[in-house]
Amino acid sequence: MQEKLAEFQQAGASVIAISPDAQENLDGMSEAKGITFPLLSDSAMSVINSYLLGYELSPELNGLYMSAGNDLARRNHQSTAQLPVPASYVIDPDGIVRYAFIEEDHTQRAEPADLLAAVQRIT
Repeated sequence: MQEKLAEFQQAGASVIAISPDAQENLDGMSEAKGITFPLLSDSAMSVINSYLLGYELSPELNGLYMSAGNDLARRNHQSTAQLPVPASYVIDPDGIVRYAFIEEDHTQRAEPADLLAAVQRIT
């Protein structure tokens, strides 16, 4: 998304990312990766859950994360370990979702070119 940011801005779009990560973790990631668009924390999962994307990790899966040194609940300032299903949306100025990419496989993400094409169809 960072590589296409100028093209999104030229098309009149804003790019933001919402994550359950605590803001201090997102700030560090922005700095380390040179991300200049907003990375917003939703550690309470309120926005994520409003899109019906949140889920609580099973004890077994949480145990795997913990064994790898990743305490999601502590890291994200949550009472339980929760994650969102990865999703990308293009929302028009009236608040209508014009494009949605939702994929349970966290290794699959929307292609920035597809998102940009959706933006350009609106503008």
